[in-house]
Amino acid sequence: MPGEHLAPKDWSLAVPFYRRLVQKLRDQGIQALITGGNACVFYGFAPVTKDCDIIVPFDKCDQVLAIVAETVFGGNKPHYHIGFGAPFSKRWLSGGWTSHLYFGSPKEPTTRLDFFAKPHRVDDLSCDEEPLYLSRDGLARMKKTCRVGDWPYVNFLGLQLIRERRDIRGLLHINSLPELVDCVANIELPLDLLQQRPLLRLAKENSPELERYVAAEKEFWRALDELRRNLYVEAWRPYGTTIAQDAQLPNMSLLEQHQRLLNIATAMLESDPVAGFGDANLIQEAKDRTQRIFGKLDLAVLPNPMDFPRSGPCLGPMRALGSIISEERYQDLLRKEFGEERAVICCSPYEERLKIIANYQQNFDTPRDSVWPAEGYTGPDLP
Repeated sequence: MPGEHLAPKDWSLAVPFYRRLVQKLRDQGIQALITGGNACVFYGFAPVTKDCDIIVPFDKCDQVLAIVAETVFGGNKPHYHIGFGAPFSKRWLSGGWTSHLYFGSPKEPTTRLDFFAKPHRVDDLSCDEEPLYLSRDGLARMKKTCRVGDWPYVNFLGLQLIRERRDIRGLLHINSLPELVDCVANIELPLDLLQQRPLLRLAKENSPELERYVAAEKEFWRALDELRRNLYVEAWRPYGTTIAQDAQLPNMSLLEQHQRLLNIATAMLESDPVAGFGDANLIQEAKDRTQRIFGKLDLAVLPNPMDFPRSGPCLGPMRALGSIISEERYQDLLRKEFGEERAVICCSPYEERLKIIANYQQNFDTPRDSVWPAEGYTGPDLP
């Protein structure tokens, strides 16, 4: 890692760097997992991503920070992104905050690392076939956000769970109606899945209300995510204003920044904004919002995240049903959702896909402010 140099857009070097960094953490006994856009690339959906989201155990924050502080990429040491986020510390990351670091200069970052310790909506931090990446089930849960563009990923992760893993938890995430109805038609649905996603009963009955409730379910998750984010944004504002006014902070080393941010956060940054509001209150408000949009709804058909059990893969009933989502059907869905060019990328072997994506990134002409945070922007990725 110390000898790597790259131009700001040379994404083809960033992905191997992210993988080696996470492997280094795991070699030190830290059960780190890549999630977010890089995981979507690995599983075959995203054509490009600007950063790397990494989950680490919150009791290993100090150890991870020390390792990252000694890491060099592109000839640059890491620094804190002086924007939205919290110090890389157990106190805040265990409360659902994220910490954001970057390599390069503040105006020309080459890579960015976004660290999670308590990803929202995820009950099982495990991997599938590749130990460096969060499982498809975990990633699908993280992608149930207020960003409309995340929902196709949720659907295809669910489809992959059934096609490739024979894991019935895929039924928790499929949101394309024909595939959902076909998958539940000839199996007995386990009680724990029905508790997590009550509308599976409607899918089993092929109810005429299914489409409306799938739309309402998405709206519920969007509302829940937005309400939760708003709590963090409001809690962050005094802290964010203070660090933005510290002219010395951007020029410090990572560990110097860390100590300064810890001192400021201890005085003014709430460690767990959701705990103060209450999970049950947050969920009920999201359901009430959804009902105001959709009118008469049976709120019992919407998910209740507080009832989500901690469970591993459930393979049994799906062993004979993987063929329901055939390769031809799957690729047709990819083309309809993402277009022909991205479908080709998605269906390519991983190593070949990285080469295609690298070429795609080098020609990526989206305005820079939509890729990296603009001056004064308080994002880019809320926790």
